[in-house]
Amino acid sequence: MATIQGRYSATRDARWSTLSLRRVTAGQRWFILISTAFVVLRIPSFFEPTWYSDAGAYSDIGRALNHGARLYVDVWDNKPPGIYWLSALLAGRLAVAIAMPLATSVASAAAAVCVLGIGTRVGGAGVGRIAGLSFVVVASLPLLDGDLFNAELFGAALVAAAIAMVLRSPRPRWLIVAGALAGLALLFKGVFAADLVVVMGVAAIGAEARGRTAITNSCAVLAGWSIAVLAAALVLFEQGALGPGIAVLARSDLGYVATYGSQGFAGISGAMLTAVRVLIPLGAGAGVAAAFVVQGRLAAAALAWWLGWDVASSMVSGRGFPHYVQQAEPAICIALAVAASALWRRYGHQGLVGGATVAAAIFSCLLVLWVPVAELSLAHGRGLPGLKVDSVATSGLPTYYVDGYHRLLDPSTAPGFDRLFPANLTLQRIAVSETDSHSAPSDRIFVWGWIPWIYTLSNRMPAGRFVALGSAYYVEPSSQDTLLRDLEAHPPAVLIVATPGTPEALLEFLRRHHYQHPVTAGVDLWILQTQAQVVTRLSSDSSAAVVGVR
Repeated sequence: MATIQGRYSATRDARWSTLSLRRVTAGQRWFILISTAFVVLRIPSFFEPTWYSDAGAYSDIGRALNHGARLYVDVWDNKPPGIYWLSALLAGRLAVAIAMPLATSVASAAAAVCVLGIGTRVGGAGVGRIAGLSFVVVASLPLLDGDLFNAELFGAALVAAAIAMVLRSPRPRWLIVAGALAGLALLFKGVFAADLVVVMGVAAIGAEARGRTAITNSCAVLAGWSIAVLAAALVLFEQGALGPGIAVLARSDLGYVATYGSQGFAGISGAMLTAVRVLIPLGAGAGVAAAFVVQGRLAAAALAWWLGWDVASSMVSGRGFPHYVQQAEPAICIALAVAASALWRRYGHQGLVGGATVAAAIFSCLLVLWVPVAELSLAHGRGLPGLKVDSVATSGLPTYYVDGYHRLLDPSTAPGFDRLFPANLTLQRIAVSETDSHSAPSDRIFVWGWIPWIYTLSNRMPAGRFVALGSAYYVEPSSQDTLLRDLEAHPPAVLIVATPGTPEALLEFLRRHHYQHPVTAGVDLWILQTQAQVVTRLSSDSSAAVVGVR
């Protein structure tokens, strides 16, 4: 009898050991899959040229800050300070061509860990793994600007970390830290103000599950958020930039939404169009969250609340740039993984369902971007639009990865890889070469228009506060007069015109300061003459005139 029991016990232990091994092996397989997808999808971004205009502006401003410029006073753009402070930190540590993709990869990896953790807490290990894989894919694809250095990715990572912290611990000190992370997200882009409401709402819903007061949890989050925002305000105040910063951000954000968010519809009509596309996901998310709270499904309620707010935030602008949806990507991936879990638990085939979920996540992100553009296009009486492309379109993805890895293995193929990107890199290189030839590193230069990365690549300071004549310039009242005053205060040694036409006021400035306009190939170049050169030229002109009279 003892022998039979011993054999049974040994058999049972062997079965449990085999089952445990299978569980570990399954987890390892998913870890390898997610890690491999992350690395494979991100490696080509490290070999992209310096082409992306927004990243160039961040880099140029970060470099200027490292050389004594004050944000919103000496250099200017329309975002909160976080992305510029991060750029300044990166510019002071690593070569910018490596620093930006590295920072983007680190932020994506951190966000993926948070997404996996939140998914696991909400729906179990399977949900977490599929959510993590889906996020790694959508956060890396060039189709969704995953290869680019943008403010939205960093804000989304901070919000995901805040929500993961709220779900993990109800203690007030951790709720304060979560609120501070949400406050840091606001420092990257104004629409992340919505995520204060998200994190407070998740903390309040969690309080119901633990028998705590919702108000106490929400106030702890608000306290942490206030600490982070006030700390940033103190830094700007110490630099004498708080007042200008508030003025710039208030005008720029409102002006941006009014100018671009409604695409030509002004006043009440534009506001109504924006409100409709924002309130629909917001109302749907709040309604579903309330229904889940009544049913006692608090984790699902928190997720619906988060999803509604971040999808609405991604739709505020009607321009449809792919990086807008990065704010909502974590919530979208977790929500789809939760929905997919019902399928594989009923029908099996977790791997197949996981692959379908990744495809659904890509489609959902594209849909969030397309809806605002489609709404405005139909309102204008036009047909349904296509998707806006920043980097590489869907049809170009195979070429991007094939040429990117070819570029990794054979650096001589760089020109072929560079041609994939929508930027005039020839103009950029000519501008840098001409700047190096006609100025010293201590000189200021200026580009009237937009040549991405020009100040970083030429190692020069901008003579005006607008490092690029982009949306921040065009929504700012009296921007041309402001810029001309900057140029009067610091006449640039080299001025390059990169717009279709040269404004008359700028031509008058160039004539008054005796700029030379040499004939160059590919760039509209103006060179400031020294006082000695001006005197010599005037003397030569006078002598020639006397000879002519004789």
